[in-house]
Amino acid sequence: MPSQRYPVTPPSECLEPQRWNDDDETATGRVYTAFAFSPSSLDHWGLKRHRDAKIKSSIGGCLAPPLSVNPFAPLDREHPNSDPIRPNQAVAARDNMHFSLLFITPLVLLSQLALAKDLEEICNGLPGIDDCTGTIKVPIDPCKTKTTFKYPCPTWKEPTKLCDGTTCVPGTVTKTVNVPCGISIVTKDVSLCQSVRDSLGNSGSEFINKAGAMCNCIPKLLNFIKAAFWQVVLGGSLDVDTSVVTEMVRLQNCVLSEGLDIQDNRDEVYAEKLTSKDGWIVFHAAEITLATYAEMVLAVSPCLTGVACKPTAVASFFKRYVKDSAVSLALQVAKMLSGWNDTFGKLKITVTAVSDSATSFATNLAPVPGKVQTVKGKICQSKRCAGPGVSAFMKKVSTAITTAQSLQSIQEAAGVAAKAAPEMISVVDKTIAVTKNVPTSKYLMGLITSGALTKIEDVLQSFQIVEDLPNSVAELEDIISPIETLVSNYESLGKNALAAVKGVVSFSWDAYAKELKVDPSGKLREGLLEIQKTFKAKLLPLLSDLNADIKDLKDVLATSPVKKGEFQFKAGVADYQRWMSVSMDAPCAKQVKSNFELGGYKTSYAYPSFYSCEYGPQNIQWPNHFVPYIKFTLA
Repeated sequence: MPSQRYPVTPPSECLEPQRWNDDDETATGRVYTAFAFSPSSLDHWGLKRHRDAKIKSSIGGCLAPPLSVNPFAPLDREHPNSDPIRPNQAVAARDNMHFSLLFITPLVLLSQLALAKDLEEICNGLPGIDDCTGTIKVPIDPCKTKTTFKYPCPTWKEPTKLCDGTTCVPGTVTKTVNVPCGISIVTKDVSLCQSVRDSLGNSGSEFINKAGAMCNCIPKLLNFIKAAFWQVVLGGSLDVDTSVVTEMVRLQNCVLSEGLDIQDNRDEVYAEKLTSKDGWIVFHAAEITLATYAEMVLAVSPCLTGVACKPTAVASFFKRYVKDSAVSLALQVAKMLSGWNDTFGKLKITVTAVSDSATSFATNLAPVPGKVQTVKGKICQSKRCAGPGVSAFMKKVSTAITTAQSLQSIQEAAGVAAKAAPEMISVVDKTIAVTKNVPTSKYLMGLITSGALTKIEDVLQSFQIVEDLPNSVAELEDIISPIETLVSNYESLGKNALAAVKGVVSFSWDAYAKELKVDPSGKLREGLLEIQKTFKAKLLPLLSDLNADIKDLKDVLATSPVKKGEFQFKAGVADYQRWMSVSMDAPCAKQVKSNFELGGYKTSYAYPSFYSCEYGPQNIQWPNHFVPYIKFTLA
């Protein structure tokens, strides 16, 4: 190709700027300046690559000089050696201010926040931002050296103010000029993430840190919410596509790992529904989180659809879940039942004491009526017992014997009650053992095939104690009935008998001294005192013991957790809501097109620029978490 060698100072036609306009709306009012140089001159001048723009002209083996571009030369002053600025003409080379293409443009745009954008639209303009592997291509610009100059930039306060300007100086070299035959744009790859940081600053960094969730996970979650199966998932159905719940868990882990928070009303629900208060005792199983729900669906769903059902997988899940619930449910029930047995143990002791006292009392009571009759036969001859004092005493004796004899059946009642207490302890022991049971696959498959295990609310069916506890309490209510009867039937009889015996023992003869003198032998007085001594020795101590034992039994019975008709039981599943609200400044991408002209050739180049656009607030409802529980009231 023909070429010419130029002297140190390039001819004017080489120094004449090539001009073009920039159609980029973000650089309105700016023009670009280009000087034509041969490729060899670049090496001679040692021009280093500038980061803004570099343009080559080439077609086949035909080369044209590179094109030096400054897309951001401000249109505010003239170079002293250039023509006045006119529309669509270039400013002088000294206005070639070298600012980053990726830095200036976003700053212009940053001041104009866009309206809220669709997240998928935002992320589609940011390929590779989640792992910062994305790059964009931008033009690059050579410039060997810069010179500075002063130019007037008057203000009202400083009418003589001078500002600093720079211009790109190509230098003086011997160069070869080839015939231009086309234009091509030389670009370089720059980091997408760094470009976003340069454009948005801290908010850009925040978006990049959460880009994995914002661009990969949240859009999928929003699509899930629109799907028909979403309401099925929210309802806790176990008949759900396993891939759906598995993906839900992945999306949840994704947003949490990126630092996005999921809010909930867990504390309020626990305080309102899962706390023991107002006479209700509450025990709850392990929470069924989204991850637990997914595991349950993976195990149960195939058996509901009849495809690839694995009973061992079902049993394996519930074995884990029941064990996970041991601390908060099974062990708490077992601990409570152990306390019941402490009470029933005391009942056993006090019932036995009543039975023993009743037996001793009955033994001592048996000969008393006969002995009284014997004494009366000796002392009541010749109407000696007809006086008012002796008559009143004998009436008290008769009443006391009759009342005491009404207690004779207590021995049998106490014997029945004494057998009840150990039986209650046995029932409780069996119930405690149930709390440790893990359901078998046969039992669980029976629930599934019968339709009793199709949703989260049915999970309590896997806890045998939930069914056995009410049954055990009903059984205990029946067993404890003889003990309650013993107290209710014989407490008042015992008190009456004791009062009657005390009335005999404490009867005073002082007021009836003349009446007793009817018998000069003194046998009347001796006989009456003998009856009193018999009551005092044979009946009074045992009746006192019996009444004390009945009172002790009554006191222990008052502490019993089981009383007929006072046990109320409820089992259910509480749930608490979970949601998130996503709102942040996001980097939106916009294609910027720059037009170039050199030697009659024209071309354009489009590249992305970034500006801050608001995303959100986007409210997202997550599947609830569930808490199976039992609650009951005791006596």
